[in-house]
Amino acid sequence: MEKSVVISGVNAITASLRSIQEFLRDTQPMQNVVDDIKDLITNKTADGKDYMGKKFTRYSASYAKKKGVGRGDVDLRASGAMLNSIMARVDSPKHGRVEVLNKPLIAQYHNQGGSKVRFLPGAKVIEGGQPPKREFMNISDSALGKLVKKHFDDVIMKILGRR
Repeated sequence: MEKSVVISGVNAITASLRSIQEFLRDTQPMQNVVDDIKDLITNKTADGKDYMGKKFTRYSASYAKKKGVGRGDVDLRASGAMLNSIMARVDSPKHGRVEVLNKPLIAQYHNQGGSKVRFLPGAKVIEGGQPPKREFMNISDSALGKLVKKHFDDVIMKILGRR
């Protein structure tokens, strides 16, 4: 007695795997992630909060007076040059970056706090001792996980028909 087995769905599985492979070769999903990260950074900073949502340390009285704002109005936007130059860039489908292109040393100074920073010869020197750390150029693990889920995992699940 002869028995036969019919295997079905192989073509659909193969097509789904090809679609996933194409999706993972495309740089657009990573571009979506880094664009969202840039938006999170700029929006939180404009609200005076670090990457974890904590209010920035207040400005010193002298700096707030010089800037013409209240001590609690910390948005790291003296001229706008630093924050306006935050760029989201994709290097490959698996690697993207968000970086400050204009005034990166000033961004580092804000982000890390610490002692006064001296720039290259002929450039501006920041004086003033120990500035507070206002970590804005970062993203929490949970926020990054949500973006990866949104732009990668959910799309793959949709391709697999599991959404």
